[in-house]
Amino acid sequence: SETSITLVDTLSSSGLIGSISVQPSAQVTLGRPVSIQARVRNQGNAARNGNALRLRLLRARDDASVAQRDVSVDLAAGAEHTMSLDLGALALELGSYRVQLEARTAADAPDAYQLLAQGSVSVVDGLAPEVGIVSPAADALLSLPARISARIVDQHSEIASAQVRIDNGEW
Repeated sequence: SETSITLVDTLSSSGLIGSISVQPSAQVTLGRPVSIQARVRNQGNAARNGNALRLRLLRARDDASVAQRDVSVDLAAGAEHTMSLDLGALALELGSYRVQLEARTAADAPDAYQLLAQGSVSVVDGLAPEVGIVSPAADALLSLPARISARIVDQHSEIASAQVRIDNGEW
């Protein structure tokens, strides 16, 4: 399924509006591809030529740029432009990210980007830890109380705790 994250701000001086959607959703499992789609529309009554559009993925904890796509477009009155940032091959870390769609018109200073839309993406660990019984052996007959040793490994997350239950007994 697709989850759309859209916060729309109008660039009043340019008549541009934008939206962002993240596919497959705003919560992505580590190692799975993610695609960010952006749409910019000229809501004005006149053509807007020489628009610089920038779609960025920023790590939330430090605003470091992780990926970016820049395009230059001319937009007739009422016209739309779509762009995407496909992150299939990019290995994202666990954590939160911000997505920003920004625009700069031909009349703006080179670094005068204005925010059109923003959203967020979270990369989560969707893989279960590996669990293996070290002792006793699988076919061992034991009397209670018995000592059980296990090895638990998670490649991406810390193991906070582990519980054991025998048959339908308590955890």
